[in-house]
Amino acid sequence: MELTDRDLFWLAGLFEGEGCADWRKRDRTLRLRIQMTDRDIVERVAKMWDTSLCGPYSWQKKPQNLPVWTAAIQGRKAVLWALALLGLMGQRRKAKLTELLLKLREKSSCVPSTVSS
Repeated sequence: MELTDRDLFWLAGLFEGEGCADWRKRDRTLRLRIQMTDRDIVERVAKMWDTSLCGPYSWQKKPQNLPVWTAAIQGRKAVLWALALLGLMGQRRKAKLTELLLKLREKSSCVPSTVSS
């Protein structure tokens, strides 16, 4: 899938509101994730990230709860996307991504030295 600036800005806005960046202890790597009930939106993210759509998941056994869908990436792919999104994030998300990228840089050489706190 070829991405436009518009696609990147769309993803940045979605990630700012619905995204999650965390550290995978088991794999010692960065993970980016979008999880929500709108399958079409998560499917679009999965295509952009070239990953699988996961779900549906049900967190509680209540009829009013909608199924949840997830798209997630980790490792080198997550690093590249984090770097692409970094400048488009708000203060809190930018700080979190920077923290995780710096943590990863301490453990490997896959994060460029242009990332700084």
